[in-house]
Parts: sequence; structure tokens; C-alpha cells
Amino acid sequence: MKKSLLLILVSAFFIGCFATMPPPVKEMYLKDTTADEQKKLSAIEQEIIKINQENSRLKESLKILNQKILVNEKDIARLEKEKSYFAEKEKLLTLSNETEKLVKLNEEKKKNDFDLQLEKLNLDFLKAKKNCDEVNSELLNTRLNVKIAELNFEKAKIGRAYQDKTLGPVVADAKGGKDKNRIDIEQYEKYYKDQQAKLEQKQKELKRYEDVLKQAEEKYKSFKSSAE
Repeated sequence: MKKSLLLILVSAFFIGCFATMPPPVKEMYLKDTTADEQKKLSAIEQEIIKINQENSRLKESLKILNQKILVNEKDIARLEKEKSYFAEKEKLLTLSNETEKLVKLNEEKKKNDFDLQLEKLNLDFLKAKKNCDEVNSELLNTRLNVKIAELNFEKAKIGRAYQDKTLGPVVADAKGGKDKNRIDIEQYEKYYKDQQAKLEQKQKELKRYEDVLKQAEEKYKSFKSSAE
């Protein structure tokens, strides 16, 4: 089951990155994989599966978060409609000089104003959480790319060693370039490092969204506690 999932993930990765990604290393070149090398490959494969599972859980929680935002927006619309109603009722009670009812209405207005502001701050928080989670999902995808690139880099090193052992000395082409029939380890290493650089940038981006989320949460909690 895990092997099947891993195959799907890696295959999808190659399909999405075919323009820049070095080709997958053929299994025939991995015949001499040592126990230690296999252990390392297996560890990377497990990380790939875990990252994918983590991202799947995050995407499910985002569905719930999106629904919370929709409900929150409905609450705000309801409170704004109530606020408009209170304004018209206040005019009526003022014209009819119903003092006692005006006092009670003012209390209801205060509660409405507080609830409306609280829900608006909550909406800001929920949207900031959504943005943060979406970027975090992108980060997990990038981490997945890094691990798959690392897996293929390790396989490339194993495969190239097998080629050198079985095919003999490297023969340069007519122009003195690299033997195109051999696995180009540098190509895999470069791609791996490129993915690591993308991950670093995505981590910086997430940090900015986390800062915005923290501020939104603090504003919400501060305003909520002011009524306690």
C-alpha cells in the first residue's frame, strides 16, 4: 500500500516537473544497492509518505475553515441588518418619547456593536488562518518536491556507480563532452539544490503570513477579553 502510494506521488511529481526534472533512474541500474543505501532510500520514502499525509490532513481542515468563514460572514450580515433595525427603532422610540424602551434599546445596541466588531475581528483572524494554511500547504508540496528530488539524487549516485562498474571507463563524445549514456549526477544534484532553495523561500513566505495571523489573533482575543 505504501509502495503504491509512493509510486503515485513520485510519478505525479515527474509529470508535473517534466520540463526541468532529470529523468527517473531506471531500476536496472539499482541492482547493486547496498543495505545501507537501501536503508537511506527507505527513510526518504517514508518521509515522502508522511509529508503527503500531513498535507492531506491540512487540506481537509481547510475545507472546515472555509465553511467557518462563510458562516462568520452570514453572522456579520445578520448583525449589520440588526444594527440597521435598531437605528430605525430608535427613531421611532425617540419620536414617541418612550424613555424606558430607549434605555433598553441602547443596551441592545451596545451588545450589537460589540458582537459585530467581534465577528469582524474573528473574520480577519479566520482569513489570516486560511492564508497561512494555504501557504503551509504549498510549503508541504515544496518539501515533498525536495524529498523526491533527494530520493532521485541518491538513486542517481547508486545508478552511476553501477554504470561505471559495468560499462567501463567513461568515453567522451566527439566534442569532448560528457558521455550521454551515463547518468549525470550533477544534473540531479543541481535540481535537488534548486528545490531546497525554493523551500527556503517558501519558509520565509510562511513566516510573513504567520506574523499576520498572530496579530489578527491577538486583536481578536484582546477585544473579546475586554467584555469579560
